Amino acid sequence: PPNNVRTYTRLSRAAGDMVEARMLEGIHFRSSDVRARDQGEYVAKWAAKCFLRPLDDHDDFDGGGDCNDDDDDH
Repeated sequence: PPNNVRTYTRLSRAAGDMVEARMLEGIHFRSSDVRARDQGEYVAKWAAKCFLRPLDDHDDFDGGGDCNDDDDDH
């Protein structure tokens, strides 16, 4: 139904529904959406690890050990 409202307790469940919806609508193949979701999760984790920190952290921050590594797998 057009007025169907969904609520989620985890962002990963919403991402899973988006993969399913895009595939069922014929926008993409499932494999391409799954790969894109996985890549987005990888980038989000990398950004959180390398750039995001608590507001009260005033120390110099170098981003951690492997933040500048090139990883062609993702």
